[in-house]
Amino acid sequence: MRKKKEGTSYRKGHEVRFVACSDEELAEIRQCLREVGFELARSFNKGTKRVQPVYGKKNMERFKAIYETWQEEQKRARQLFKTRRDAAASN
Repeated sequence: MRKKKEGTSYRKGHEVRFVACSDEELAEIRQCLREVGFELARSFNKGTKRVQPVYGKKNMERFKAIYETWQEEQKRARQLFKTRRDAAASN
């Protein structure tokens, strides 16, 4: 249906979606995103959830970089915890 309306020029853009279970959670997500400098689009309902999209290639790449950095920090923290746990167990 969409192809008939928009022809072959339609293509999906770059987007990150944050899903909230409540209006309070959505407000917290929006505040966090604003604090780190993301431009916010209008949120919308999807079923019983609230969705906050962040559009644009630069925003998506920026979020991906932040997320990958966070993943690496979590991995290092888990390794440090395991090392300390193993050292305590061997004493």
